[in-house]
Amino acid sequence: ELNVSGNTYICEEPRGLNDFYCEVSDGISTKIVWFSLSEKRSLNITGFVNDFERNSVACEIGTNIRLRVEAKSTVFGTEVNCQWLDQWNNKVGDGAEYSFEKKENEESYCCKVTDGYQTEYYWFYLLPENTEVWTVKQYIGDSKTAEAVVYEGANIDLRVTTEGASGTVHYQWYWSEGGDYYYPIKGEKDSQCKIIAAENKDFYLCEIWNDSKKEQVYFRLDVETLEGEHEHKPVIDAAVAPTCTTSGLTEGSHCSLCQVVLKERTVIPATGHTWDNGVITTPPTEMKEGIKTYTCKVCEETKTEEIAKLPSSDQNSSNEPTTQTEPTTQTEPTTQPSDQTPQNSSSAQTPVASPAPAIGATLISSDKRTIYKVTGNNTVEYEKTASSKAKVNIPSTVTYGGQTYQVTSVAAKAFRNNKKLKKVVIPSTVRKIGKQAFINCKKLKSITIKTNKLTAKSVGSKAFKGINPKATIKVPKKKLKLYRKILRMKGVSGSMKIK
Repeated sequence: ELNVSGNTYICEEPRGLNDFYCEVSDGISTKIVWFSLSEKRSLNITGFVNDFERNSVACEIGTNIRLRVEAKSTVFGTEVNCQWLDQWNNKVGDGAEYSFEKKENEESYCCKVTDGYQTEYYWFYLLPENTEVWTVKQYIGDSKTAEAVVYEGANIDLRVTTEGASGTVHYQWYWSEGGDYYYPIKGEKDSQCKIIAAENKDFYLCEIWNDSKKEQVYFRLDVETLEGEHEHKPVIDAAVAPTCTTSGLTEGSHCSLCQVVLKERTVIPATGHTWDNGVITTPPTEMKEGIKTYTCKVCEETKTEEIAKLPSSDQNSSNEPTTQTEPTTQTEPTTQPSDQTPQNSSSAQTPVASPAPAIGATLISSDKRTIYKVTGNNTVEYEKTASSKAKVNIPSTVTYGGQTYQVTSVAAKAFRNNKKLKKVVIPSTVRKIGKQAFINCKKLKSITIKTNKLTAKSVGSKAFKGINPKATIKVPKKKLKLYRKILRMKGVSGSMKIK
């Protein structure tokens, strides 16, 4: 007996309480009204691979992989436990995440999630390298979910987003009663499908495909009948900020019971890119056009434009173009420490009349231990070092023959298998780090990255694979989130700190 008077009783924590009744009396007669509660139980699980929300990844043997799940139970007061299984059903770990190195014949891992009442198996798939990997997210209204309770007659928006798909993506929507047979919805061939909730249409399917792949995702609606008039219960639909390429939305609201829109949301146009002044990434020659690359100051998207060929030189006595089969080797540039203003070198031995090094030529440091390759009119790549020093401070500039060159990249395999290297500083001028640049530098425990110009494409595969498992990597604060994702993909394991 609850000893509650009045016509309303609010049950804050109904777990374990299934049946209630209300005794109604006018002093002459008495009537009993019964209420029955059934607890809806489900586990909501989201999977992540190397901090990206997805359940599959294309990788080669030897790649470091970190799998993680975020799981919530709808059963009040329960604790969720996770156990990891390999594809042969062998237990390999406990907890919400599991890290490993991809081995031959490994195709999948499973996370067994339980709250004591129910158990779900969430699968992760390891696909061959260069396989197109999609991340499909499902939304009902503005909620990221595939299931929802709605009221009959409500206007419902079903939506999917597809990341990682190439080319043109096609969509087709279907409905079903009970999930047995699906009927195509005419005219719905976009990523969003607008429907009116009906009791006989409780399952929906979206078929997604392009030239190389096809996927199907399912939605389920628990359609209830809303009897009589009701008071709207507003739910705020948060504003969505526009980006350079996608439009946003103003704040709005809708009724949580009938889904009627109470405050319309309006579209905010995409802002468009804000391009910088551009950098000449491929200088033009007499034989070939050059390329100038522009970078968006907001999202770091890039675009290129062609630079016309240089006019023919009158100094050539022959009409035939000269071809340099091997790069000219130049010696002894002076170097400047990372991010410092270059000073004029008083010890340069190059005669004034010497021509500037050609693109592809090598420059050798004054100590004869570091090699740079000329990549542009005023840019070089840090190619290789023979230094046995434990600390390497890659310079931001080098000077040769009175001309200063900016160090804009670290070559592929530049420090590969370096057994002495313990600390390295990468300057703010660097835009690219080649594949396997620091692979198997087993003593490398400290990396300072000052540049904010790196992208997933400009850092090569396995660039940091095999470095010390207790390594600490310092990055610019405003790039921490992005660089953490990039570095995990390029060989930095879960045991290494990125801050």
